[in-house]
Amino acid sequence: MWMCAHLIFYYKCAEQDSILVHENVHLIEADSAEDANRKALELGREGEILNEDGTLTIDDKPAQYLFAGVRKIITVVPAPGKGDADLTSGMEVTYSQFEVDDEEALRRLADGEGVDVFYEAE
Repeated sequence: MWMCAHLIFYYKCAEQDSILVHENVHLIEADSAEDANRKALELGREGEILNEDGTLTIDDKPAQYLFAGVRKIITVVPAPGKGDADLTSGMEVTYSQFEVDDEEALRRLADGEGVDVFYEAE
């Protein structure tokens, strides 16, 4: 079965005021949720950049790109009329649920502008 793993990565550097976080979603073929989690953990560890050569920087400071964990794993629901092996463009593989204060914030979010959101974990 196909599943999506939400992997959380972050940048770590000296004297940082906040933590820059990425949620990377990876498509995984697995026999079970446990198998998907094992594969997701492996992908996360492989995705780390320890920056031993010092080329990765944040605000001109050497940084590391580290794996924090697997936030969630969800099953992919095939598009209507498609089988599990028929992955196609446009297939919804994951979602995130947010709350915004009003319609103006909603429009700004849809336009790709910065907006304060409440991110719901489930």
